[in-house]
Amino acid sequence: MRPTHEWPLNQKLFTLDVMYLHDKPSPDNCPQDVYDSLVDAVEHVSEYEGYIFESGQGLARSVFKPMSMLLTHPQQRCAQDDLDIPMSLAKKVPVTEAASAVDPHNGNNIQIIN
Repeated sequence: MRPTHEWPLNQKLFTLDVMYLHDKPSPDNCPQDVYDSLVDAVEHVSEYEGYIFESGQGLARSVFKPMSMLLTHPQQRCAQDDLDIPMSLAKKVPVTEAASAVDPHNGNNIQIIN
């Protein structure tokens, strides 16, 4: 049986974020149905875009990273589809040359990266 929720259509007073931890699929356990219901609920009740994270691994790191992303205020977040976590190493700009210089304002040594 698929989970359901009851919420007025025009009442979006908060942002719902979801961290869905589940066991591996089995004949008695269908995480996809629950996930689909959670997606419907987030779209239905959230004033701003809510994030949805799921994990069936049970590893601590699979919880820590998404939880740290949920600490941001919903109005200050980018769209979840725009998140690129973990960052791809291919997108990092290689450091080709570094030179030292002196900051003319305070005399501190600074490093210039070209």
